[in-house]
Amino acid sequence: MKYRWLSRCSAVALRRHNPRNLLYLIAAVFAAGCATPCHEESFALSFDAQRVVQLSHEAYRAAYDAEFTARDDLRTAAFRPNRLEREVFIFLHRLRISVPWIADDVEKYPGNPRCSSKGSYDIVSENLRMLKARYRPESFRPVTVGKIENLIRLLDEISSYYAVKRDHALEHGGQGRK
Repeated sequence: MKYRWLSRCSAVALRRHNPRNLLYLIAAVFAAGCATPCHEESFALSFDAQRVVQLSHEAYRAAYDAEFTARDDLRTAAFRPNRLEREVFIFLHRLRISVPWIADDVEKYPGNPRCSSKGSYDIVSENLRMLKARYRPESFRPVTVGKIENLIRLLDEISSYYAVKRDHALEHGGQGRK
């Protein structure tokens, strides 16, 4: 069941009746069609399913705490929050929603946990990338900064389990990281 996460996306898009959500659904369908096959030998580290599940649960709690304190910071700030600061909150919310799906997929498919959770990880990875691009520590209180940085650290540790070998990426037409 390669595209099982698609039903989650379509349920959200149809429930809210928002044209933008439908566009996200269409983009997800096209992105899913371009996915490369998942082979265990193409990854840099061996997969520790229990550790990934534990990190996913910890990341959910960290995202929940960071989202709550970021919302409080933006509401009580002495300045008017700009678009980037509001988007940090939005991506914290998206991470809180999407991070538990990694653990869910790993636990649901124990025979092939990395490949089954790769789609969920890709969504989390994209949200993390967008959060890092918009996050500025000076916009938040030190307590919130610590929580957001802890979340980033946990998600970076999860991403190490999904890192592709550099030579394998170059062999199969990928550009690889420099």
